[in-house]
Amino acid sequence: MDPKSLRNYIYIIGGPIVIILVWWIFSAVNTMFEDPLISPLFLADPFAVLQTTISLFRADTIETDIFNTLRRVLAGFLLGAVIGVPLGIIIGYFRRIGDALEFIIDFFRSLPAAALFPFFIMVFGVGEFSKIGVAAFSSSLIILVNTTYGVRGVKELRLMAARLFKLSNAKIFYAIILPESFPHIFAGLRIAISYSMILVIFTEMFIGTETGLGKRIIESQEVYRTAEMFAAIILAGILGYIINKALLFVERRMITWEGKA
Repeated sequence: MDPKSLRNYIYIIGGPIVIILVWWIFSAVNTMFEDPLISPLFLADPFAVLQTTISLFRADTIETDIFNTLRRVLAGFLLGAVIGVPLGIIIGYFRRIGDALEFIIDFFRSLPAAALFPFFIMVFGVGEFSKIGVAAFSSSLIILVNTTYGVRGVKELRLMAARLFKLSNAKIFYAIILPESFPHIFAGLRIAISYSMILVIFTEMFIGTETGLGKRIIESQEVYRTAEMFAAIILAGILGYIINKALLFVERRMITWEGKA
């Protein structure tokens, strides 16, 4: 391993180690006081959280929650991408359509997705689609806006050169517009999948469901199983981190020309 890669790995693991160390020191010092700043009932130490996490995996109870949360996140994200990318390309390419829909897009983009929870419950009930639908709605708007700006941000000089060589509109689209808009599209995808994760966890906490990390977080909080609550929160964060890294890996494999022209 070269020194640069080693430094990168140190930076990556350094942050979590520092956070865990500060957490452990604060927990240890906090319990020394007769009247602690935060009750140990509400602040589990990191080693207790680690033991609880291991116990949850050994008992085969957490895997189902992780799987169902992941399934909902990906379903909402993919549905949002299927809606957002094509619409963003159309709106970005045909400016008159974009101008006509500008108010509607900005209105819904400015509307907090959480405010639509009651609407989705009324229309779709408390089943799976209400949870997936909220995530898909928010994801689609983020992806749509980023895709639109990506298409509109294509360098005019390249378009002029393409027209000079009398390339067809289809060739211009596939050879110039779509590749140049990829960085913006993937930026939108990465933001959207994070929002999808947030909304799915939130809906699992407050909309009826039997499984999911959000459900485990809220149930653990209600009965003061603090270590289990922290374990579920950390697992949700790790799951989101892995999803983002996977998407970044795909982006780097697909966009190999960025910064070279």
